[in-house]
Amino acid sequence: MMQMVGIAGIAPEVIGELKKGRARTVEFVNAQNVISAASVSVGDPIFVSTVPHEDLTTGDAGIVATVTAVSVTMQRMSSAAPGIYYEERERLSVRLQMKFACTSHIRKVVERRNCHVLTVEVAECSCPRVR
Repeated sequence: MMQMVGIAGIAPEVIGELKKGRARTVEFVNAQNVISAASVSVGDPIFVSTVPHEDLTTGDAGIVATVTAVSVTMQRMSSAAPGIYYEERERLSVRLQMKFACTSHIRKVVERRNCHVLTVEVAECSCPRVR
């Protein structure tokens, strides 16, 4: 069993691209995934699943990927209606470049509170990708 950071609610197409074996960069803007993604470093394994954060439970399938690059960015966005209002917002996003390691499933959700890093315990990889 391995304990690692989890990323939830990812599109099946993204996981499909990762399963092809090439490193892919994914940008996270969802608050819960930003918190989790910002906590990893290059070389860390992470569990990635299509299941939404609030629905993750024992037995849910996903993949384990290895982080090959991390980028945290703050984007400033402005909008205005002349004479009515001016609004400036900031958006934090995290980009992770990941490479597929293996398929796995959750054995236990260790930490799932809002505004905390999602931590899961996953089954050992039975067929790790060798490259």
